[in-house]
Amino acid sequence: MSQNANNAQLTNPNGQSISNTSLPNQVKINLQGGVNYLNVTGTDLNNVDVFTYNTAPSATKVLVVNVNAPGTFNWDVWNQSGVGQQNAPYVIYNFYNTTTLNIVGSSTIVGSVLAPFANINKTVNQSNIEGQVIGLSFNHAGGEVHSANF
Repeated sequence: MSQNANNAQLTNPNGQSISNTSLPNQVKINLQGGVNYLNVTGTDLNNVDVFTYNTAPSATKVLVVNVNAPGTFNWDVWNQSGVGQQNAPYVIYNFYNTTTLNIVGSSTIVGSVLAPFANINKTVNQSNIEGQVIGLSFNHAGGEVHSANF
């Protein structure tokens, strides 16, 4: 998945098109039919506080977020607007080169977490994961995981 080109259509809160680099703290996405790839660095992922779906993910509009965050990464999960558990099977966060993934922050993850080479740590009590968690190991000490298979 990480080899696919970025094709996600992003805008700022005013509706102006933006690229997938140097992301602002509020981002909106317009999902197109098929698979939408959002390729970002870990820094850009953490720059975003609010991520709004103008078009909800579905079986015909899938979102793959490829995160380039080698080594240890502390993910301060963004607040997702316009989605819920019913959309979780159609979103996946692919941490393809992360070896330790620390999930921090107080926002719920809507979608699956794929970190196949990472030890995943989630110790925040307030947030849930609506999706799957796939990694080398999973230390879960806060919130709930509600299975929604990708």
